[in-house]
Parts: sequence; C-alpha cells; structure tokens
Amino acid sequence: MIAHIKDSLGATKKQVEYLGKIVTEHKDDISILQKEFKNLQAKNVDLANRSRRQNLLVYGVDDNQAETWDQSEELI
Repeated sequence: MIAHIKDSLGATKKQVEYLGKIVTEHKDDISILQKEFKNLQAKNVDLANRSRRQNLLVYGVDDNQAETWDQSEELI
C-alpha cells in the first residue's frame, strides 16, 4: 500500500514538473507575442498616419486639381 502511494506521488511530481515546464514555455511565448503585437500596433498607427497625410482638407481654400504641392503650400 505504501509503495503504491509512493509510486503515485512520484508520478504526480513528474506531472507537476512537466506542467511547470509547459507553463514556463507558454509564458515565454506569450511574452514574445505581446512584444510582436505592440510592434505591429505601432506599425499600424504609423501606416494609418502616413495614409492620412495625403488626405488633408483645408477649408476656405479652393482646390485646384492641376496645382502642384508647392503651389498648395503657398496658398495656405
């Protein structure tokens, strides 16, 4: 009976150690994914801001499709 309990306890300890290793690996994976997510968020914000640069509206100034960027700057 005691031998059976010792065997069961030993098996349980091995399972706990194995699960501990898996938890540690998952924590590392989560940390990597969080860093990658933050990096992708920053890139997304940057791309959104870059796309907005071409969509500026200035009220009170007539828009002329033929004018150059420099001419537009002079008007503003």
